[in-house]
Order: sequence, then C-alpha cells, then structure tokens
Amino acid sequence: MTSATMWINVRLPGSNTPEVIEVESDTTAAECVHDIAEKLALPSLGADDISFVVSPTACANGAIVSSKSTFRQLMFNPRDDVLELWRSPRLMNCALVFKEGSTVVVRDKKMLPMDFGSPLLQMVANNQRAFSLPEDLEFTYQYSESAQDAHTAQMRPLHTQSSLSEQDVSCDGVLLCFPVSKLLSSPEGSFENPQIRGWLWKRSYKRDRVSTKQKRFFVLNGSFLYYYKKERDALASGVIPLEYYVANVKKVEKKFSFLLTKSFDGFRGMTTQYKLQAETRDLLDIWLELIKKQCVNSGNKKSVWSGS
Repeated sequence: MTSATMWINVRLPGSNTPEVIEVESDTTAAECVHDIAEKLALPSLGADDISFVVSPTACANGAIVSSKSTFRQLMFNPRDDVLELWRSPRLMNCALVFKEGSTVVVRDKKMLPMDFGSPLLQMVANNQRAFSLPEDLEFTYQYSESAQDAHTAQMRPLHTQSSLSEQDVSCDGVLLCFPVSKLLSSPEGSFENPQIRGWLWKRSYKRDRVSTKQKRFFVLNGSFLYYYKKERDALASGVIPLEYYVANVKKVEKKFSFLLTKSFDGFRGMTTQYKLQAETRDLLDIWLELIKKQCVNSGNKKSVWSGS
C-alpha cells in the first residue's frame, strides 16, 4: 500500500521565504532530513547533524521534531507552519527586555527552540516572529544565568556570528533580546564607567540618503556607541550597535576619519554606514582602538547558512 503524500513548508534558518516540498506522510524525519537538506542546497552534513524544528510564531512557541516522528504524527499545520533545518536545537527561555533608565524590564518571556550549533544571527528572524517584532526593529542579544539576573547588571553581550555553544551559553539560562531603540532614553550622564566620551563629527548613509555633517557628543558604553546633540542631554539622538558593524580607516579621504560599515542584513532600514571624524590623529587612534574591540563581527567571521 502506497503511503499518502503531503506538502510541507521548509526553509533554512535566517530565511523568510520557505520552499514547498512534497513528502510521504508516513516517512520519519530521520529518513528524509538529508534529502530535504540537499534540495535546499544545505552544505553536506550527516543526517545526524541536522534536525527539524517547527518554527516559532507569535501564536505558537515552536517545537523540536523527534527524528522518529512521521510527518503524519507531527503536531503542526502543514499549510501554515514552517519546518526549519537546524544543527543543534535546544529549548531555552527567551525574553524581550527594555531598558527604562537604569532598570531592565522584562516585557515578554517564552520557552523557544534555539539552534546552539549555528551562528546566533540565524535566530534573529525567528525571534522577530516569536515576539511580533517589526523587521526594522534592531536588537542585540545578551545572556543571563537566571531570570532573576535579567533584572540586574548580571548580563553579558553575545556575539551574533558565533554559536551559543561557542559562547558557553546554557539552555538553563535566559537569552535576552534587547531592542536598540529603547536605549535612546539613556541620559548622557547615566553611564558609570564608559570606555570613552567626547566630540566627533558624524555623517550617516542610509539607502540613498546622506545626512549632513554633524558634530555630536559620543559615549562608548560596552558594545553600544551613543551620540547626543550636546553634553548632559537626557535623550540620545542615536545608538549604534557596534557588533553589527565593521570599523576601518581604508578608503577614507578626510583625515582623522574612520568608517563603521554594516556587516549584517537582518534588520530592514538599518543605517548602512557611518563616517566619524576626530579632531586629531591621537584622538582618532584612541577612538578607533576602543571601537574596534566592540565590533566583534569584524574579526569573528563564521560560515553561515545563507537565506533569502
């Protein structure tokens, strides 16, 4: 007796558009995962290295598919739900957190599948869908050992182009999604030990728009570069999440200048490039050295699964 067939939606992590693939409903995930990986042009891996995951949405937290389950047995809607191919999926608590002044507020928290074996940037699209975040809302990742620590300073930033396993993240901890726009409410004088603060000239490039040259007061605090119209301003004019940018002085015509160039396309409408200029060569060297240390992606390139 021939097994019935069904159509499923499958995509690689980080992709937005799934492919529709026909499978036999009584086939187990282990029996067809390698064939589907080849259809999606996934780099060659053993079947044991890839798992199916039901992608999370705003309405459902997703699930890790057992390799012994048949497609008929899966608790998902083949027409609406999407299966993804992950390297090392595990469940962990993920939280959407805002910073209000010096207080960290947890706005939403879910138990979600996360891929511990792939670069963290591949999880951005899934977290956007799970927390109903718009595609142009930039956020960064931080990690705390427990939910209680998420309300304090006991957090550490994560590198988006390294996997969670490479960064000693435990599935017993909490992954924090930190919207960058919520950091604009940080007063200029609220930082206890910033790496550096001072005046720089700024010009930004976004799509086809180029800003005028502006003098702004910059504060480097952790991996975030804040800028203000003047010292002691209560609100920042902008915040640059440095882990998504590469810093360099190549191809810069103006003296004492350097570029911050976007290295990640996961957020729609993200500023493509910033040109920053110091007053002297010594100041340029100091700013550039400190900023480069926070542009973690520039020296930490990993192979990723490309997505559309």
